[in-house]
Amino acid sequence: MTLWGRRPEPGEKWCGSHKLFDRDGASITHDECPMAVAIRENLAIRDVEASAERPDRTRFSFLAYATPFRQESGELVGAMNAMVDITGRKQAEAALLSPAPARWPRPSHDRHASGFD
Repeated sequence: MTLWGRRPEPGEKWCGSHKLFDRDGASITHDECPMAVAIRENLAIRDVEASAERPDRTRFSFLAYATPFRQESGELVGAMNAMVDITGRKQAEAALLSPAPARWPRPSHDRHASGFD
């Protein structure tokens, strides 16, 4: 409940999140989430970056690792999704990419205008 910020309702499929977004921030439906794709395609989904929004509008970023379980015949019998919270990493990346605040006045080519005589 801490991760999602809500308790999923019985019968909800694919994901416990309130809202989902792809790596670029575009909204995606729950049937487009990594777990839904893994089950629909019977294919392991690895290292897919996405973010989810809680009902209180806070977001977290994660990497999804959805893995279908198959019988020896290849028939799908279930699946598991591991999610790695990368919110801290994404915040650090954003801080590194944002411009640094100006701490000193810009240098002037006119030494008299700079105040350093």
